[in-house]
Amino acid sequence: MRAIFFILGLTLFLVNSTAWAGYTTYPTEILYRLWNKQSMYEYIKGSGEETWGDLAFNGDAFYGAYTKDNGYLQSSMLFCKFDDSALLANAPVEISDPDQMMWGPRLAWNGTAFGLAYSSMYKGKFRLISPSGVATNPIELPKMIYTPVNPLASPNLVQVAALKPVWTGAGFLVFGLVLEPDQNNASQFYNHLCLWRLDAQGNLISSREVKNTLYGMIYEKYRGMEHGWYNISWSGGRLFLAYLAWDGILPTTLYQMLDLNGNTVVAEQRAWTADKTIMSPVIAWSGTSFALTGYSTDIQSGISDYYIRLFNGNGAPLATEQQYNAGDPTLVVHNAVSWLGDKFVAAYPTVSISNYTAIVRLAAFNAAGQRLASNYNLIEIGDSTLDYNWLTLGTQLKLVGDGDRTMVQGRFYHLFEQRFTPLIYRAVGDVVTPSPPIMIYPAFNTTLPWNSVVPFQWEPVAKNNQYRFQLANDSAFTDLLADRLLTDALSTSINMATLPMLPTSTAAEPTAAARTLYWRVKGSNTGYSPTASFNLTAAPTYRLDLTISGTGGGTIISNPAGINCLTGTCNATFNQGTSVTLTPYPNKDSLLGSWSTCAGTDTCTVLMNADKQVTATFNFVKPVKLKSNGALYSHIKDAYTLVIDNGTILTREYSFTESPDNLTLNRDISVRLEGGYDAEYATKNGFSTLDGALTIGQGTLTLENLIIK
Repeated sequence: MRAIFFILGLTLFLVNSTAWAGYTTYPTEILYRLWNKQSMYEYIKGSGEETWGDLAFNGDAFYGAYTKDNGYLQSSMLFCKFDDSALLANAPVEISDPDQMMWGPRLAWNGTAFGLAYSSMYKGKFRLISPSGVATNPIELPKMIYTPVNPLASPNLVQVAALKPVWTGAGFLVFGLVLEPDQNNASQFYNHLCLWRLDAQGNLISSREVKNTLYGMIYEKYRGMEHGWYNISWSGGRLFLAYLAWDGILPTTLYQMLDLNGNTVVAEQRAWTADKTIMSPVIAWSGTSFALTGYSTDIQSGISDYYIRLFNGNGAPLATEQQYNAGDPTLVVHNAVSWLGDKFVAAYPTVSISNYTAIVRLAAFNAAGQRLASNYNLIEIGDSTLDYNWLTLGTQLKLVGDGDRTMVQGRFYHLFEQRFTPLIYRAVGDVVTPSPPIMIYPAFNTTLPWNSVVPFQWEPVAKNNQYRFQLANDSAFTDLLADRLLTDALSTSINMATLPMLPTSTAAEPTAAARTLYWRVKGSNTGYSPTASFNLTAAPTYRLDLTISGTGGGTIISNPAGINCLTGTCNATFNQGTSVTLTPYPNKDSLLGSWSTCAGTDTCTVLMNADKQVTATFNFVKPVKLKSNGALYSHIKDAYTLVIDNGTILTREYSFTESPDNLTLNRDISVRLEGGYDAEYATKNGFSTLDGALTIGQGTLTLENLIIK
């Protein structure tokens, strides 16, 4: 199979669609004509450490954002799209800033646009940029949100750097360093780690300081190196934050876990057990565990060792750290780690002094931290035919997978002239497993209100134009609550209040008890993602009191079930927000006269947002009615006394006793007697019964639906 690497100032891509193999060595043939070296250099030319960039994947292609040096204290940004051959799909779109400087750009995809965070002069800024390169106007991130070490420092000299945006499924979190100048040396800065919360449209919601005075001081001439002072990873419910801080006279890596507002949910603690300084924290999330990598450099030899340690979703270490470059010492410092569908892959650079080449190696681990294979020797850089024959690998090593390909990002530059040199390399070997989507939200440790409308979101996977989403009551997905096929969609929303009760039923009532739900997603040509879980709170409940009153009688039944009341006062408890429908069932001699809280005499619906009281009044209905005028009577003989000639007497489905005398008809008129009516005298449901004798003295009588005993 074939893989393509390319380096464009900042970035090295690996494009592949095959499975992982064992240890593989790659040739170093340079494909000069695959991309014009000099023209690419003209795109991103620049010198010094300010020329930074980032790449991201949006489900369609990899996109890059690069700083373009335009001269002294002036820079813009190039926004690039790459095709499946890892080449520019079209000319880069140049984006400028009103302050004429853009450096350290970082990207985060939200499903429709990229969130772009960058530094401009002394300011931190954020804007949205579409895949076509259309950018919104930048907003400035407020920087005076820290606790100053040096209150005398001029606010105008305070800088914002090392911005890192994170998409949470509902909005953006932007972390960054506010650099406070030292009053005795304006080129030195104290680090304050801060957080800015923005909505999905990039509007600022809030900002705060998260950690005061991180490791060391930043010197302005090394601007950009502060990206390695901290790292952040979003787990779908919490943030894993690792950073350098002073431990006596040496720096150490600490970590803590935060909620969406930047509040600590797992207290700060040491990340490493080794009695040495391990720097440059980098974090990846698998859906069930975090991987943290870093390096330790021996002061005397300058040789660096690389370490990895895994933590569960609650931030508890799964094991002690392990060194993963044993026997392969390196003089170059930086590291990366990423979850690539079924494994963590850690990358690190090393240098061969004998032939002046830079090498990138990969090491694979499963979700529990077990080493899976030997290092993968990805590339060796260096060729005597070049007019600059010493290349080295700098910082910003990064891995990004799209489910079909993996990007390895690094800064390769001329060692002496400090300029970036774009090259393209071919490598042969199987190094990538097609991987399922990684969930963004919600995930481990997320607790949501029972009636939330939850936007389930996941990262895009290449060449997958259809996703299957499942939500279940159980981790085995045998009790499914939702099973959806989605085309060209990276999210789906569900109103939790509409979910059935446990176990699965057709009841309309929302779930009452707190519970854990499970979800997963797969691409059209991948397996399912690791199962993510989240918690729903118990729904608040309210009491409904139902009282039956009146001269008649009947039964009131509720939907959802809970009330089945025949007499007096009954009650039941329902979840907040439940619409309870009360249905009357009058006795044969009664009609519902009224509801205390509803109009009409049909059903009554009550919204349970507080304790409620409802009275149903049943009225007794006299069993005899004159059809001519609607007058009601208790006995047939009373109606017969007033009925007109050829008139009709209606009787309900009722048993009559005309005592003390039997029923005697002695008027010289014609009368029709119809029995078996319902209480509304609308339909005939049965028969009326006369318990006694019926005597006709004069006149005529026509009977219908009357039983005489």
